Amino acid sequence: MRQRFAPLTILLFIALCAPACGGTEGGTNNESGAQNPAVGSALDVDGSGNSTGSNITGTVGEDHEHPDSDHTHEVDGTIRGLQLAADSAGCSEEASFPETVAESVSIATAIVTSPRFVAYENSNGEVELHGYYICDGDQGVWSGVMLTLPAGENTNLNPGDTLTLVGDLKEAWCNTQLSVEANGYELTGSTEVPEPLDIDAFAEDMEPYEGMLIRLSEVLVESETSWGGYVLEGGIEVSYGFDFFLSMEVGKRYDITGQLRYAFGAYQLLPRSESDFNLTGESGSGGTTNPGTPVDPSDLDGTILALQEAAESAGCDENASFPNTVVESAYVSAAVVTSPRIEVSDYLHGYYVWDNTQAPWSGILMTLNASENTNFQLGDTLGLSGELQEAWCNTQLNIAANGWELTGTSELLSPVSVSADATDFEPYEGMLVSLSDVLVESETSWGGYVLEGGMEVSYGFDFFLSMEVGKRYDITGQIRYAYGAYQLLPRFLEDLLLVGEGPGDDPGGTTDPEPDTTEFSSITELQQGPESILCTDSSSIVTVSESVSVEGFVTVGSFEVHDTLNAYAISEGGSEEYSGLVIVVDKGADENWAVGTRIKVTGTYIEFYCMTEINASSVEVLDTPAQDPTPTPVDNADFAANSEAYEGMLVTLSDATVTSVENAESYGEFDTDAGFLIDDWITGKEVLATPEVGTSYCSLTGIVSYNFGSYRLNPRSADDLVLCE
Repeated sequence: MRQRFAPLTILLFIALCAPACGGTEGGTNNESGAQNPAVGSALDVDGSGNSTGSNITGTVGEDHEHPDSDHTHEVDGTIRGLQLAADSAGCSEEASFPETVAESVSIATAIVTSPRFVAYENSNGEVELHGYYICDGDQGVWSGVMLTLPAGENTNLNPGDTLTLVGDLKEAWCNTQLSVEANGYELTGSTEVPEPLDIDAFAEDMEPYEGMLIRLSEVLVESETSWGGYVLEGGIEVSYGFDFFLSMEVGKRYDITGQLRYAFGAYQLLPRSESDFNLTGESGSGGTTNPGTPVDPSDLDGTILALQEAAESAGCDENASFPNTVVESAYVSAAVVTSPRIEVSDYLHGYYVWDNTQAPWSGILMTLNASENTNFQLGDTLGLSGELQEAWCNTQLNIAANGWELTGTSELLSPVSVSADATDFEPYEGMLVSLSDVLVESETSWGGYVLEGGMEVSYGFDFFLSMEVGKRYDITGQIRYAYGAYQLLPRFLEDLLLVGEGPGDDPGGTTDPEPDTTEFSSITELQQGPESILCTDSSSIVTVSESVSVEGFVTVGSFEVHDTLNAYAISEGGSEEYSGLVIVVDKGADENWAVGTRIKVTGTYIEFYCMTEINASSVEVLDTPAQDPTPTPVDNADFAANSEAYEGMLVTLSDATVTSVENAESYGEFDTDAGFLIDDWITGKEVLATPEVGTSYCSLTGIVSYNFGSYRLNPRSADDLVLCE
């Protein structure tokens, strides 16, 4: 489903790639010093103990031998056999592509030890490979490896699943992996995930543990890396790769469990979730603390006010590399949600909450793992437990997994009125506030605004932020501290109300009423206008007319496009090209106009990333007989040649086969061989299930949209997709 948003994200994942993408320079990791055999050495890859004659493509390295290495190893249907074969073959960190060690090797029984992760994205950001870590199950050395599969397989294996596998054994810049193609695996059952193998952080040779699930105990975090990971005593790095926010504190000791890989010239430990690392104590020296007074958790009384006062007492550091922990186990007994959900990062969602007392210091940003997929509403009351943090001097409560409980709903109190000239906004950080009749003095380089008094207005919620410099507004929003300034974040369009001009108004503060400048148009005129036909800037939202009116019959009833917005499709009632349009209306003004009703829509005409839309300010039901919508049949070739002509229309296409469902889970879209995408924008994933690749539809009906650079067919229900007999 498409969602309207202004992103507030940070990149938290780096795909494993060749040195040209940022790997180490120079040198060759020769798999623990093992001597590389000459090209053409044989491995037993069929599990029989007999040589198959498969070529080994590792390059000759240093003249060392691993104690276990005799230059050939039988691949006996175990991961250990694969790892010893790869260790014998050697590797090159300077290779341009992964090197094949042996083709068509098999594993009789592998146990999945990790969740799925993204193993490779191409330059367009498209996921091509998913990965898992697997093991033999005996937890002996050399018994783990990284498994990769085509993302198009859309696997969703779980830790403990048992598999049989056939694939190619590869060295990906000296990280061993088993590359399995489509249909190269079979799920045979499930079992307990073996306990992680305990190893010493100071072990001289980590290569035997590569790919394995291991555990380090009481290990010191010595420093943070430039890319957001950490370096442990002994030299192992802790990196991210799984779907959660990785955060530890330099100078403290942890028990850490994770998968071991070799990347960018170092062995890296990848925790699979937050539960894989547990704080066990201080270093005893060299640790850093926040300036200010230490916080006694017993002083907390279950209110946000107490948390904010504790954070204020502890102080903060704007130059910290990562959020600082103020209180490890904090709680709030009754927090009331004041905002829609925001994207804090790729792995974190957030909401603003407060005590619902309107008192200073009573609001805060709470963050949760995005995988929890929460959807709290304004006024929801929550019980919360988590870690109180200072994130570059913005206080936040990082909620632990399952650390929240929805206990009811409350009437949301009005925003707290503050002056734009206030000298100290810190007591209002995290709170819902309003500024009245405030002047927009300038626009920032990053798309925000500066108000008189110095307060910035920034984006963070899922709508397009737009104000005019030199005009005055009443503004409601959440206060945060970011990049050295206090910022006001409006939650939706209704939080911005234009009230007048800036300096230069009439002395009495009144102006003559402006004439009605609404333009009356037809849908066809809008869709065939140059702003629509010639739109090329699909990276922005362009306001074409502040006030325009059109009339049309409802062809698709209300569907959600945002937490605060619904949409409709309307048409002029015929089958002519350019006769359909999408309108957007605030949920509070949505009267659920029935399909077939003729309505007059007045609002702002925009090109929403080159999709023609009207943001409705008013909708009037006309006294005209209802007209049931009839889809317009369109030939696939005609649609491919001029898709723009059908944007916003209800059409029926034919004969399309699904070629990829790679983006089904993330974006709700399926590729077809007919040149268009099928999208769940209207129905959502709950209604439009993901089909199998190869599924053929003889008839496909839906509204045509243009999103993210592609034309899409959006069915109204599952019945709009008719399978071929």
